[in-house]
Amino acid sequence: MREGISWIVDAEISGYFESRDRTQRQAILRRRVNEGRRRRLMGKWRRAGVMEDGVLSPPESGVVQGGVISPVWANLFLPHVLDEWCEREVRPRLKGRCVLLRFADDFGIGGEGEADARRIMAVLPKRVARYG
Repeated sequence: MREGISWIVDAEISGYFESRDRTQRQAILRRRVNEGRRRRLMGKWRRAGVMEDGVLSPPESGVVQGGVISPVWANLFLPHVLDEWCEREVRPRLKGRCVLLRFADDFGIGGEGEADARRIMAVLPKRVARYG
């Protein structure tokens, strides 16, 4: 409140961990992680399944929500989807200041005025949909 941020767009990307497109994920992983051994390890971790009642079930797509690697994958991918976009596209178009707070698939974008928050709400679904 002291910073003048009085409107918050609070969001969670539903189905984020289950619906990651492999092609996009691999392209961004290559961009963010340069070492092949780390990339291979992350691939193995991503394919690690869940054991329920003695039966191991690997994920059909995406990564297992709640798995150790889930926030790592999100924090590799979402800076491109949200952080860079917020800096480059959103912030310059708003009348007041704004702030982005994000961890894994949960985030909030705060703005000074209601009009700014409504503008963010209007374009946010399009941005997220663009990345599946």
